[in-house]
Amino acid sequence: MPQELEWTIYYADDCTFSNLDGPPQAAPGYGVLRIWQKVGESLFNETYYFWHEVKQSWLNVDFIGLVDWLVIDAPNITAVKVGRTVPVAEFKALMRRVNEEHA
Repeated sequence: MPQELEWTIYYADDCTFSNLDGPPQAAPGYGVLRIWQKVGESLFNETYYFWHEVKQSWLNVDFIGLVDWLVIDAPNITAVKVGRTVPVAEFKALMRRVNEEHA
């Protein structure tokens, strides 16, 4: 049975990584600009992103939020990725691309 696209991580170097490429833990750790999810919110414009096993989704937080989640729910956080800031024009172009790909 073919696997469905559930989420895709978009990186500053124009690469992507999705659940079709591997589990969240195998995704590159740095340079995240946006995470598209089939179920739940599309995430962007944050410093840290993490995979929550129970929720089976990505969440985004700042540093204090990451520490908070790790303190209260560490066993269920199995992957943490770091975001990157890019020029506004580059970010807007990516947002358009993602919206077109997942319309």
